[in-house]
Amino acid sequence: MVPSIIYMMVPAIPILSMYLLVSFILFGWLSRKWLLSSSIAAGLFLIGIVYAWSTPFLWNRLMAAINPLNDPSGAGYLYIQSAASIRSSDWWGKGFGAYENHLPAFQSEMLVIYLINCFGWGAGLVLLSTVIWFLTRLVYSFKAVREPYGRTLILALSMLLAIQLVYGLAMASGKLLIIDLPIPFLSYGGSHLMIEYAVVGLLLGVYRRKDMIPYRS
Repeated sequence: MVPSIIYMMVPAIPILSMYLLVSFILFGWLSRKWLLSSSIAAGLFLIGIVYAWSTPFLWNRLMAAINPLNDPSGAGYLYIQSAASIRSSDWWGKGFGAYENHLPAFQSEMLVIYLINCFGWGAGLVLLSTVIWFLTRLVYSFKAVREPYGRTLILALSMLLAIQLVYGLAMASGKLLIIDLPIPFLSYGGSHLMIEYAVVGLLLGVYRRKDMIPYRS
C-alpha cells in the first residue's frame, strides 16, 4: 500500500498500474490463489475505468487511442502523426538527427518512432529483435534458477522490465494509449537508467550464484 499511495500522490498512474499488475501476478504465483488475485485486479481495473469515464480529459485520451479520427486535431493528433511518420520512413530512414516538428516528446514516449524515422524500418526490426533476445534471456534465467527467493526476484524484476519494453515498442504502432512510461535503457533521464542498470546487475548476480546454494524442495 505504501508505494501505491506514493505513486498516487506524485501522481504516476502508469507506474502505479504496472506496479499493481506485477504485485498481483506475484501474489497469485506465490500463494496459488489466482482467483483471488484476479478478482482484486479486475475490481481495481473497473474502478479505473469508472474514474476515467468520470474524468473527461482521461476519457477523451482513451477514446482517441481507440479511434484517433474522432478528434484528429486534439487527443488523436499524436496517434495520427506517429502512424504517418512510420509510413513515411523507408528501410534506411531520413538520416541521423532528422527532426519532425509534429513529433513532440521524441526523447521519451515517441522515442521508438523517432529512431525509426531517423534510421528506418531496418533499425526498428533490429530493436525488436534485441528486445526479444533480452526477454528470452530473462525467461532462461528464471528457469535456470531453482532457489525460491532468487526465482521470485527474477520474476518480479523481469516483469517490470518486460512490461516497459513491450509497451514502449507497442506504442509505436499508434494503436495503444500513449502514456508517460519510460522505455528501459533508451528513454531520456538519469534516475530510471541507474535503477534499470542496477536491476540488470542484480539479475546477473542471482543467475551467477544459481549453483552455489543447493536447492531443497
